[in-house]
Amino acid sequence: MEKIKLDKLNDIIVNSLYGINSFMGYTVTKHLDVNQTKYELKDKEKKYCYLTSFDDYNIFVSEDLLLRALLDDYIELAKSGEIYAHGYPESRLIPSNHTETCQSEFLDSINNDILDKVSNIISEYFKV
Repeated sequence: MEKIKLDKLNDIIVNSLYGINSFMGYTVTKHLDVNQTKYELKDKEKKYCYLTSFDDYNIFVSEDLLLRALLDDYIELAKSGEIYAHGYPESRLIPSNHTETCQSEFLDSINNDILDKVSNIISEYFKV
């Protein structure tokens, strides 16, 4: 996989890279050693995937942005607090570990949903 040094790890990169469908973008920090020699150290990195092209430029999107887009419905349920509002008629009956249990069960259900979707997509390629 190509590794390309970037000034900033944005979610969307517009570049004229051709023949590349994904790459690892990384940033560096510049340092000076005791002899005043400049050197760079890798700071952060992020994977980018080809999305589309426009005019003479290719548009790449970060893997993180793609995952956030796919998980948007699940994120909204967690943000709104809907994952906690079930099963207990009165607040005095809610067990002390209710929040942790709800979060754990919600995460397990998301993992199972995603795993099923990934399995279905990958199994299509086994049938070829």
